[in-house]
Amino acid sequence: MPFAHAFQTSFWSPTASIDLYPNFKYGFDTLHKRLAQSITENEIISQYIQQRIESERAYGQSLSKLTIIPLEDDLTGLSRCFGVVCAESETSAKEHVARAENVNTTALDPLQRFSARYSRIIATTKQAIEQQMDQFEMLVKQVEQAKLNYQTRCKAILTLQPTYRPTVIRLGTRVFHERFEIEDWLKSLNETLDRKMIIDWLESENQSVSVMHDLIGLNFIRQVDEDLFEKVKTKKGFFTWNSRQEVYVKEMLQADKVYRDLVIKIDKMRTEIEEALFMHFEEMENLELERIQTLKQVFISLAASLSNTIPRFKETVDNMMLYQETLKPDKDVQMIVEQYRTGQFIPRPILYENYFYGTSRHQLFGVSLEDLSRNEASLIPRFISSGISFIESDISKLENEGIFFISLFCILLTKSRKEAYMGDKFTFR
Repeated sequence: MPFAHAFQTSFWSPTASIDLYPNFKYGFDTLHKRLAQSITENEIISQYIQQRIESERAYGQSLSKLTIIPLEDDLTGLSRCFGVVCAESETSAKEHVARAENVNTTALDPLQRFSARYSRIIATTKQAIEQQMDQFEMLVKQVEQAKLNYQTRCKAILTLQPTYRPTVIRLGTRVFHERFEIEDWLKSLNETLDRKMIIDWLESENQSVSVMHDLIGLNFIRQVDEDLFEKVKTKKGFFTWNSRQEVYVKEMLQADKVYRDLVIKIDKMRTEIEEALFMHFEEMENLELERIQTLKQVFISLAASLSNTIPRFKETVDNMMLYQETLKPDKDVQMIVEQYRTGQFIPRPILYENYFYGTSRHQLFGVSLEDLSRNEASLIPRFISSGISFIESDISKLENEGIFFISLFCILLTKSRKEAYMGDKFTFR
């Protein structure tokens, strides 16, 4: 039966729903602080068992070194009774030494080997995750700097022309924000060219033939003969921009691209770290379960060693065994979660924020429903209505017990997001 609170859903930032950038270290550090306590517990238990072994050996050696002087008259009853007492000391000495060796083999050695592996796994995985989180924090600073630079460029343009708003021109799969960007794209073409040359060039650019008609309609090329075309030379005044304004716009668009690309990069890194943390939390939970089970077996082995060497301690040993039966690894792990949990898993995409249009253009996941509805001029966002229609069309195929309980893991969720949404388009499959 799954735990009420697994590691995977418990050690995240308590403010994840409002943070602009996820604080991965908060829950991660809290968990590893508790795991460091587990390492200390391993050392304490190992030290105790080591001391017990040394005490057993020392006591056995002390008993074996007792000076035994036989009574002169060895035929009397007193002499025979004293001989039995002395023999018991020799037997007890052997029992204590044997117990020490048995405890060392069945309890201490397995515990030390596991403790070393436990500490090694935690150290190596912790270091790997911390490196990823450090890279993420450095990228956050780059995104913030790029955003500030982009906003500064936008403000500079508005100072020159307060009514400026960037345009969006779509040609095939490409998106341009100003006409001169298209001119730059067309620079590789000759001034005069035929239809085949244009089609070949579009194919090399992974564009459809229909883009050629768009270029004609937008007055970037014109047909001068049945199969002959030429590029239209644009006058400077065509854009209603002077040279200074055009430079400002180019700088703004360049800053916008840098900022947008960094947002895409950091959000990709966010999902990668979330996936890595999901696997890490699962590994740490399984490792902690194994640790408690190992310690339980160590205690049982210790009790068994006492029972085998000193039968008269049977009541004490039985009591020790009884306590080991009450030790449930899953209950101890559950207690760790309940005492140390920091927050549930709430993934929040890092959004690109356009200075003029906000976050609701060219993005879907993470954008507020109000912004999406406002941008689409509808009461219900298109992706919700499409999703509901998709569910309604396929719900009859689900078994009754599977309709309301569908588990989504982080990795599957990220994969589904990539498949469902690409740029301005989304699909349901």
